[in-house]
Amino acid sequence: RPEQSTWFTLDAATGKRLKTTVFPFRKMDDPASDGKGRLFAPARKDGIVLVLDARTLKETARWAVGCAVSKVRYQASTHRVLGACATDTPTFFALDADTGRIVSRLPIGYGLDGFAIDEVRHRIVTSNYDGTLTVIDQDGADGFALRGTVSTHMGARMMAMDERDGRLLVVNAAFTNTAPNAKGETTKTYHPDSFVVLTYAPK
Repeated sequence: RPEQSTWFTLDAATGKRLKTTVFPFRKMDDPASDGKGRLFAPARKDGIVLVLDARTLKETARWAVGCAVSKVRYQASTHRVLGACATDTPTFFALDADTGRIVSRLPIGYGLDGFAIDEVRHRIVTSNYDGTLTVIDQDGADGFALRGTVSTHMGARMMAMDERDGRLLVVNAAFTNTAPNAKGETTKTYHPDSFVVLTYAPK
C-alpha cells in the first residue's frame, strides 16, 4: 500500500477537478462533516482522527484514538464524534468534537465493516466479519453500554440501515478460501447463486 493518501476536490456541478491534496498517511477512510466547516478524517494505519478545514483541507488538529480507526460519524445532537476501529483491536469509541477527548470505549466484533446509528432508539450497531452485529445503547452524550451481540453469518459485514423503521440489511454469500500460499495469502471464491440479504428488525 502507498505511504500516502490522495484526495480530490471536485466541482459539484461540473465534476471538474479543482484540487488534489496528498496526506502522509497510508490509508484514510471516509470523513465525517459537522456541517460547520470541519471534517473528521480517520487515518486507519496511524490510529488517529484528523480534524480538517472543510474548505482548504488543512489540518487543524490530530487526535490519537489508539486503534485502527476506519469509521467516523458526527452526531450533532450530542456534539460527539462516534467511530469504530478494525483489525486486532476492534473497538467503538466516542470523542468530544471540540477537544478529541475519548469519552467512551467499548469492544466490538472482529472484522468491522458496517457502522449505523439509530437515532430513534439511541443505538449504535456495527457489522463484523466474524458473523456478528455488536449493539450498543446510547444514553446522552457520554453514556454508552453494550446491549448485546447478534449472530449473523461468517463474512456478513456489509450493512445498511433503513432509517424509516430501523431495520438492518446485511449482505453475504457463501465462499471458499484456498489454503495459504508461500506468502500466507489466500484466494476467496464466492459460490454461484448463494447471495443473500439478511434482515434484522429492532426490538
